[in-house]
Amino acid sequence: MLIEIRPLDRETLLAHLDDALAIERAARAELGDAYSHEEWDANAFLAERPGKWRLSAGAFADGRLVGFLVGSAAHGELHLHRVAVTPPARRLSVARPLMLRAEAAARAASLPSISLSVAEENAHALAFYRRLGYRPLERDALRAYAAARGIPAHDEHVSPGGRTYLILRKSIDGGRA
Repeated sequence: MLIEIRPLDRETLLAHLDDALAIERAARAELGDAYSHEEWDANAFLAERPGKWRLSAGAFADGRLVGFLVGSAAHGELHLHRVAVTPPARRLSVARPLMLRAEAAARAASLPSISLSVAEENAHALAFYRRLGYRPLERDALRAYAAARGIPAHDEHVSPGGRTYLILRKSIDGGRA
């Protein structure tokens, strides 16, 4: 199985929307909610946002989408809204190359860091991101992050809509942002 990682544009995502939504459902069923605090349906998933598609990537095998991430430049950094891969793609280590592609896109856009949100109970996703150098924001940094986005913050997590998420961040050079 050959994995080719390439930037996603809106047309590519539209062409693979059924696969993308199936990947997302499989990821949620297996790992729980490890996505952004934004709750998306298919229409919101495809909503236009400045810079979202330019900083997105997909992994393809035999012409089928097997993993994707969708990010946008916001508040001076790359925020990853979605990172999802199929269970077979997990075994092929698709997630790591997708994250490296996101880092390259952020670097090319002169963005100093990447942030994403992960459900507090999602131990698998937290362990994966920590291995890649992502660290949770705490206290003052977390409060500033949440205030800029209009979501409630506590000492170590945000809780939009009553759900609990850790916000992870990585500076592009691999240090803490």
